[in-house]
Amino acid sequence: MYKDEVRKKENEQLNRKFEEAKIPEFITRFFIRLNSTKSKRDYYTTIRDFLNDCIARKIIKKLNISDIEPGDMMEVEAEDIKQYLTDLEEKRGYSPTSVEVYKNRLQSFWGYLVDTNKCPVITNVVSKSGYKGISGNINIAVVPDVAELNLIEEKMSKKKDEMVRERNLSIFNLLKGTGIRETELANLDLDDVFLNGDDNEKRAFILILGKGKNRECEKRRVLLTGKSVKAIERWLEIRNKIPYINEESKNALYITRRGGRVTEGTIKDIFKTYGNGITPHMLRHWYASTMSKNFGAVFAQQQMGQSSVDTTKKWYIQGSYGIDLSEI
Repeated sequence: MYKDEVRKKENEQLNRKFEEAKIPEFITRFFIRLNSTKSKRDYYTTIRDFLNDCIARKIIKKLNISDIEPGDMMEVEAEDIKQYLTDLEEKRGYSPTSVEVYKNRLQSFWGYLVDTNKCPVITNVVSKSGYKGISGNINIAVVPDVAELNLIEEKMSKKKDEMVRERNLSIFNLLKGTGIRETELANLDLDDVFLNGDDNEKRAFILILGKGKNRECEKRRVLLTGKSVKAIERWLEIRNKIPYINEESKNALYITRRGGRVTEGTIKDIFKTYGNGITPHMLRHWYASTMSKNFGAVFAQQQMGQSSVDTTKKWYIQGSYGIDLSEI
């Protein structure tokens, strides 16, 4: 299975990073708690950067992370956490949303330090830091407007290479019409596409193996918009004519010019070429805001596979999207 291969390779790469940097074992054990390899990479970056900052500010009196011992973590206080997070926003220009993510990662790591017998830390100093952000951590979802999305589609439509053009348009409309993540789209197989529904669901849908999920039985059903159905149908007409597809990519929904499976990196590159600054993740915000406005936040939350409506509302929905107050 493609996702298993990718996860195995990413885990191996991360473990090599741990070995090369000689990260202490009491720190690396934290990552056993995380299921997603992407989460492991993101958490590692956050923890590494914070510990390096502590060393630079002489809070932890060691030269490198490799020298840190469990007892050194006792030197970090709530005030140090607050200062670090404040500096991320005030001095480095991080958005309140990004700083909140950093805070949550550090809080999870400190929770582990409290739990493990390998470290003398007894208090989660992150949760006691009192950091709320200079902007109050009020999330403003970055949502592109219809004109911007139409411009992307127009630029994609001018590509002369039919195979690449129809693939890119299909990817764009599927992201726009489902709100799924790039990784979820890259993992799609032909077997995951049900343009005519099935015995239980008469509407068109795809099956998605979401974030943190690894088993086939954990796939969720995501309904398709009419435009995304047509884009997939058009792409499948082209795909069926392609003379060569790599054996390991035979079941992949989207493939490259060389016959390999489209990856998350491929999708990001497509948006760098045609997106005018709009990213695939911004389409996720657009989808959540549009679906919530038309069908309610519960529908948007279920489609996007998030744990709660509150999460969808807080981080993805821009409540004012599409509202015209000029005539009121």
